[in-house]
Amino acid sequence: EGFAEIRPNSLMGVMISYGIPNSDAPYFSSELDVSSMLYWGIESKHMFVLSLLRLQFHRLTDKFSDLASKLGPLQDEVRAARLAEEARALRSVPVVGATLLGALLHMDAVSAAEPAVLLVEEAGEVPEA
Repeated sequence: EGFAEIRPNSLMGVMISYGIPNSDAPYFSSELDVSSMLYWGIESKHMFVLSLLRLQFHRLTDKFSDLASKLGPLQDEVRAARLAEEARALRSVPVVGATLLGALLHMDAVSAAEPAVLLVEEAGEVPEA
């Protein structure tokens, strides 16, 4: 993972740094005088904008990683709640009927409900094994 940093370095300057540790990619570091930004050459402007973009990219990547790590447990919680609700609905009826595909897709809920009678029929053709 790389890093990007823009920090004040002197009264009118900023230090721009970018690099990727333990890689062959070049490490970039430069001091630019922000009081004369209007007079910077195209390369200085390019380095400054590129550093800003890289800094924002790394910040967003860190935020995304943090959100992605929180998503897994929430998905598990929603899946468990949906399974419990489906099983509760199936327990409320004396006979459960489903197509083969429906029974397979909701196998966890059907198993959790433990229906007394389960009718499975297929509207289409099911080849024998």
